[in-house]
Amino acid sequence: MGISYDDNNLYVLIKRSTVHVIDLAGEVIRDISLPSDSISNVTVHRDRLVCINNTSVYCCLLNRQLMWKFEDNKYKRFLRVTTDNDGNVYVTDFNTNTVVVVSDNGGHFREILAESDGMKYPFGIFFDKKEKGLLVSNFHSEKAFLFYEK
Repeated sequence: MGISYDDNNLYVLIKRSTVHVIDLAGEVIRDISLPSDSISNVTVHRDRLVCINNTSVYCCLLNRQLMWKFEDNKYKRFLRVTTDNDGNVYVTDFNTNTVVVVSDNGGHFREILAESDGMKYPFGIFFDKKEKGLLVSNFHSEKAFLFYEK
């Protein structure tokens, strides 16, 4: 499951291991092979494709070259991913009730939202690049949370 839009193209996750790049006329332009055969979500921003499986975040160039991979033994159920204007990567972890941000080079990470902030099985996530706001929804809740950059 995963779809992203960038630069007049749709990036659609197919069979957890490939992304179809589709133009707005509906034509498949090319395929991008992913670094794992268990990818659950993708996002694209500028020249980068970020994808996740349960335990890893992968950042690749659109030419398929892997730039970096993030893993930490604490996180076992990454579900959704988004990026901000600076290329930082935001990931929901269902099991720990957290949102993790990974730096644009994959070298640093920190938990920015936790259960104490209202996260309870965080599921959906989206960064509004125009308004600079992070929208997060929980799986079992009718509430969504909107956080803005300071």
